[in-house]
Amino acid sequence: QLGESVANEAVILENLDNGSLVNLTTDNNGNVTFVVSHTSPDITLYNYKISGQKMSKTIEIPVFKAIIDIELNPKTQKPYVGIVADGTKELELTLDYYNMPDGTLSVKMLLGTVTGTTVKKSGTIELADGKAIIKYIPPAYIAEDKLTTWNDDLLSWCAEDILIFSYTTWDDEVIDYEIPINLYRPPVMLVHGFTGDTSTWHTLDGWLQNKKYTTVRKEYYAGNNFGKDKRDWRKKSNWSNTERYTRPIYD
Repeated sequence: QLGESVANEAVILENLDNGSLVNLTTDNNGNVTFVVSHTSPDITLYNYKISGQKMSKTIEIPVFKAIIDIELNPKTQKPYVGIVADGTKELELTLDYYNMPDGTLSVKMLLGTVTGTTVKKSGTIELADGKAIIKYIPPAYIAEDKLTTWNDDLLSWCAEDILIFSYTTWDDEVIDYEIPINLYRPPVMLVHGFTGDTSTWHTLDGWLQNKKYTTVRKEYYAGNNFGKDKRDWRKKSNWSNTERYTRPIYD
């Protein structure tokens, strides 16, 4: 804002950090608008100077940083991006808005819920020294029409929930940040009986897959193995198939 005395006048915007110049024109009130693109995480402050009509104004633009850390997979040490929706699993998120200007934080989502001692019914999250820890809980069941994405790696259908964090600053500016989370149904294990084989559940398997359920149907013993050998083989096969689903969240 340079004032009405320099309305509709040409001004020069100078980036004091790199010396670049941009020609601009003020509006009827002597204001000029420009956009700063934050291109480097190492920059914490931008410095500009607007000059025109023997007037100048220096502008400092601080970079405010908000960090949302998602629970890590202990095997890969990378954040989880999905979770099994079975009514028992949850995903922890650590929020750090310490470097943000004064304001309020809230969260909303499409399918699941968030809990924590700092989360209010309105969706507002109370920050202590700019920080909070919350937990995302998926719905206990995912309807077929919500399963819109096929995952080639897991051979499973998944739904997408989106956590929208909204930070409202003291001057009513709203800054949104979205975190997508993939939601999976738990698998259906189809285990045949003593005299059965993989064909036992063929019809049911097809019906379940048409309803976008993930199924596991195998022959859990073979050959002339009897008694304890068969039980041990079936137990081992079941474990190998269910182990990846015991993890609270998919990669």
